[in-house]
Amino acid sequence: MTNNARSSPLKVLPLLVLLGGAPPTAQVKSPVIVFWTAYPYQLPHITHFTPNVGIGDDSEQSFSHDKLRASGIMPLKSVPGKIAARDLTAEALAQRWGEAHEQGYAGIAIDEFGSREGEINAKMIKALGIVRRDSAGLFIAVWHAGPLTGEFARAYGRNADLVMLETYVAGDAYLAWKFGPKLSCAWREGILGKTVFALGINDVDKRLGTTVQPWANTPRELQAQMRWIRSHAPEMPGIAFFASHASFDIQRRASEIAWSIFAGD
Repeated sequence: MTNNARSSPLKVLPLLVLLGGAPPTAQVKSPVIVFWTAYPYQLPHITHFTPNVGIGDDSEQSFSHDKLRASGIMPLKSVPGKIAARDLTAEALAQRWGEAHEQGYAGIAIDEFGSREGEINAKMIKALGIVRRDSAGLFIAVWHAGPLTGEFARAYGRNADLVMLETYVAGDAYLAWKFGPKLSCAWREGILGKTVFALGINDVDKRLGTTVQPWANTPRELQAQMRWIRSHAPEMPGIAFFASHASFDIQRRASEIAWSIFAGD
């Protein structure tokens, strides 16, 4: 396959819009700024928080679900995804996710979808439909790793409220190659309005340079990547950050940049 062929989906998007507009897209209220962080109250701009959310018996060593909501932040309890799916049936997996709703949680973040094993993917897609059916009112967010396929995107369109496409990359060049394929699929399947890219920040990861490569660890990289996303996918309501190994200073700057780009229009 040639480079031109690989890049063609992005090149035809403007023409398709002129001919008939984008496919219908479900919407989530914008701006969306999601952080996987240890600093939910210190960040200047954050709308959704994960993973350490606690309520009742789960409150120890966690951030209070009710206090987060009172502060205007949607708490998303982290629940296991493809790792748990190895040992559970679709029904048992959905029950595990749905327990958060029974315990009073407003939302969950499923960590994560996107396995190399088709059986695991099919099981998780089925579980997502079950928990959507059985847990009315529960806000369901999904972390998605790897390529986005039409099958996944259609399942998310039916049964998820927020889709976070994990794209943990460094640099400010060749962004079409890094973000374009997932963007094209999300556009074709009409889910841009409930989909955000998840950027990775890992500037204080002690494994850097060995088993782990750096992600978007400077304001310049973060700004370039977010501007590219905003320019090429204005229907996307915001951005997410996986920042479990990130310094507070770079998270603060990421929060500020995100607000200026996705809420500053």
